[in-house]
Amino acid sequence: MGAHKGRATLNKGKAQPAQDPRLAKWRDEGAILTVFLTNGTRLEGKIVAFDPQTILVDSGEQSLVYKTMILTISPPRKGAR
Repeated sequence: MGAHKGRATLNKGKAQPAQDPRLAKWRDEGAILTVFLTNGTRLEGKIVAFDPQTILVDSGEQSLVYKTMILTISPPRKGAR
């Protein structure tokens, strides 16, 4: 089970997903991000909340996006808020 040990721990919810600290930082800062989805949609807005499966993005209206549909999240440009 050696090579799969880390994966088993992650699946049991004992490890924090790698993106969570960055998402939390952007949420707390109120940073405006660009989120590109796999279907070609582009959302620009602030992260309101997130969980292991979804991100709630506010771009004037709130969109609940499944993480599996996210292609890329572009971080805010310096000085942008």
